[in-house]
Amino acid sequence: MLKYIIVGILVFFSTVSVAVAVPLLALKNQPPVASAAKSTYSSYLHTLSTSEKEKYITTSLADGRLVRVQLILELDSELAPKDSKNPGRDFLILQDTLLQTLRSCRSSDLEPQNQAAFKSKIAASAAKVFGKRSVHSVYIGSIAFQ
Repeated sequence: MLKYIIVGILVFFSTVSVAVAVPLLALKNQPPVASAAKSTYSSYLHTLSTSEKEKYITTSLADGRLVRVQLILELDSELAPKDSKNPGRDFLILQDTLLQTLRSCRSSDLEPQNQAAFKSKIAASAAKVFGKRSVHSVYIGSIAFQ
């Protein structure tokens, strides 16, 4: 009988020690607070477009082909315009800069295997307008060539 009590106590303590150790190891392996805070920034999504109805840009590329592309920029939330119908001078400069960048590209730059380089090129152009830390990411909604 004493043997069963001792085994029961050992099983109880080993279960409790595992139940305490697993959450402690999980806390130990979490990323540092600085990188967790970095991902909690607030952002504003801006779609490059020619009008309110169309959320696309249609332009010619350096190799003569036409492209219809939906570019979405993730910008710092402080840059969000107060009036969406009249976004302001900075967004006009942004649109002009991005159009110039897009027109200097070739259709091969927009192919799937080259899109990472294209996105970084667009982000660098946008960073010239708003600053390096203001542009968080670039997304491509769709691309159509003619």
